[in-house]
Parts: sequence; structure tokens; C-alpha cells
Amino acid sequence: MYFKILFKTYLKHFITIFLFLLFFFIFIDFMVNRGKLPDSINIQILYISYKLVSSAILIYPLALLFGMISTIVLLIKQNEL
Repeated sequence: MYFKILFKTYLKHFITIFLFLLFFFIFIDFMVNRGKLPDSINIQILYISYKLVSSAILIYPLALLFGMISTIVLLIKQNEL
């Protein structure tokens, strides 16, 4: 019972942080390299999609760690730990 509640809380934090970091990283990378890309929207979408997949590998461990930290902080704030 406690595991389900803890797992749901952790999963919610992990997914939120993972998506936020992923799209933030992609946005910054795209804005930096936008001048180097051609004006074709197809190539820009391909660039974003390839960077999305390759940066997910880098961001996954960070999201695991930050998800755990935010879950522990939430549990401490609510006096449930």
C-alpha cells in the first residue's frame, strides 16, 4: 500500500522533471543552432527529433536523481517520511 503511493508520487515527479529538462535542453540547443540550420522546416523538425532522442540519454539519470530529491522533499514537508 505504501509502496504504491510512494511509487505514484515518485513517478509523477520523475516524468514532470524529465519532460521539463528535455524540452528545456532541446529549446536552448535549437535556439543556439538555428542560424546554422537551413530554412526548410522539415530539416528543422528532423533536427529537433534527433536531438530529442540523443539528449534523452543524457537527461534520464538527472531526472531520476532530481525526481528522488523532490519526492523526499515533498515527503519531509508533509511530515510523511
